[in-house]
Order: sequence, then structure tokens, then C-alpha cells
Amino acid sequence: MTSATTRFGVLTLLDQLPGAELVEAVQALEALGYGSFWIPELFGREPIATAGYLLARTDDIHVGTGIANIYVRDPHALVQARYTLSE
Repeated sequence: MTSATTRFGVLTLLDQLPGAELVEAVQALEALGYGSFWIPELFGREPIATAGYLLARTDDIHVGTGIANIYVRDPHALVQARYTLSE
């Protein structure tokens, strides 16, 4: 019998960090065993592009938007972004 492992995620605002430091922070979370990193769409960086930036520089952590604002996002473009980021 196998048991499931629970992995926790992090949702935080790191827009004040330069890109290289953001990557280091998410890589450190990944090394600590966190399963996901969530980027809220509030202000600062564009979250979908940031997710792609981080996914290209990490191996095992899931990266996503904590929320995508439905009032400013085109649904079709979000589906396209999802397929692009999942590759």
C-alpha cells in the first residue's frame, strides 16, 4: 500500500524583487519541497508571462496565477496561455 504525500504551495507578492531574485526565491521553495507557487494578478508583473519565466527556470514546482481577473482577460487568450505554459 502506498501513501499520498501532501505538498504545500505558496501565494505571495514578490513583485518588488528583480527577476533574477524572484527565480532564486522560487527555486529555493522548490528545493524545500513546496509543490506550487501562485502569482496573484493585482499589480506589478503580468502573471502569465511571469509564470512562463519561472517555469522555464524550475524543474518540479507548479506555477500558476492565484487569480486571473475575468474583467480584463479574454477567455480564449487564457486557454491559449494555459496550453502554452503546460508544454
